[in-house]
Amino acid sequence: MTIAQLPVTTDRETYHADQLVVERAHRDLVVKLIVEWGGETAVAIVDDSPALGLSLLSVPGLTAAENTLRRVEGLAEAATKERRGSYATDIEPLDLLLYALREHARTAYDGWQPTIGKHRLVEGVEARPYTGGADGRPEALSAPLMLPERPEPSGPPIRVALLDTRVAPLAALDGRYLASGQAVLPRTPTGALPPMAGHATFILGLILQRVPGADVLVRPVLDDTGFGTSSWAVAKAMAELLDARIDVVNLSFGCFTVDREAPLVLARAVQRLAARAVLVAAVGNHGAEDAGSPAKVTPTTPMWPAACDEVVAVGAFGTGGAKQAARFSPQVPWTDLMAPGEHVQSLFLDGYVNLPATKEHAAKTALFTGGATWSGSSFATAAVTGAVAGLAAERGIDAHAAMEVLLRRGVDPVRGSGYEDIEPFDPVN
Repeated sequence: MTIAQLPVTTDRETYHADQLVVERAHRDLVVKLIVEWGGETAVAIVDDSPALGLSLLSVPGLTAAENTLRRVEGLAEAATKERRGSYATDIEPLDLLLYALREHARTAYDGWQPTIGKHRLVEGVEARPYTGGADGRPEALSAPLMLPERPEPSGPPIRVALLDTRVAPLAALDGRYLASGQAVLPRTPTGALPPMAGHATFILGLILQRVPGADVLVRPVLDDTGFGTSSWAVAKAMAELLDARIDVVNLSFGCFTVDREAPLVLARAVQRLAARAVLVAAVGNHGAEDAGSPAKVTPTTPMWPAACDEVVAVGAFGTGGAKQAARFSPQVPWTDLMAPGEHVQSLFLDGYVNLPATKEHAAKTALFTGGATWSGSSFATAAVTGAVAGLAAERGIDAHAAMEVLLRRGVDPVRGSGYEDIEPFDPVN
């Protein structure tokens, strides 16, 4: 594997350095231009998704194209400026190629440009270290956590899709979710696991606490560490749900971008799926980020897909009372709902877990017995997912109508237990 093929990270943006996502209808034009500029540069079709209308291309000989492009006077400076200079570091080869492709099209076709973008990576929201003093480590519960009994069905069950990590094989979850064998962790791990290996299990437990009669489809799109997952793979998993009867989709992951624009492949998947199901995503845990940090992420930086218009973005209430936002929860205008997300309890791993060091605690290995307390906007997201599904089942309405009820609580108050702790976000106050 060459250096160009490795994922790179610049200013918090992580992407495959030799891959492009392209509109299928524009693919031949893009391939032709890359070959023309790079001489012997090869372009390969890595994957193709009719459901998304996109193709994934690889440019393994990107160095050849880069050398040609760098000889074009003023191109590197213009490409750097387009990346919104205050966020930009040294221009990367892929940024240079993307700018050249778009600029050629703008000149040749009176401002038109092909739909094209980077192949970015996403991560679990809790995978990143918390900042500003918040402790993102789970803590073991002293007693097992019991889920409500699954009620007798009175009609078609509400169906929830959980796109996350693999789920733990806990006895409390037997018969409570739908998943392939590859979606389940081994019953006897060979060693201590990272905390993120229990991320989906924790979210699943929170959903089932609110809507115990739901059918939950678990699809692993994050690895057991929660880092570096392909946005293409995530988008294809979302597209596969187009053929399933899914009411609500829980998306507790995300990524940042240097240009602060939504990644093409994630935005396309959101656009296609949002009409069929309610998409609920975590707004992020960077609310206490230092604005002057080298990562260039601030408390107002958008995390995708939560910042997409079609997605219900969820922030976390803290435990300080008066329903104040948790310190780590960004208070940004694209947030739609707030829910409990600090020191919440749910199911977790059964066995030893390697807990990372934080500002408050040294790294250690701890024993968990199937339950934990954890904090993060991922878990506020799970609360909203469960509330939407529960309200839809309770009232006999579809999930979009249930979400509208939660968003309009000031006009149409939700009565009954399980919904009082979820409120619309007020961007003014």
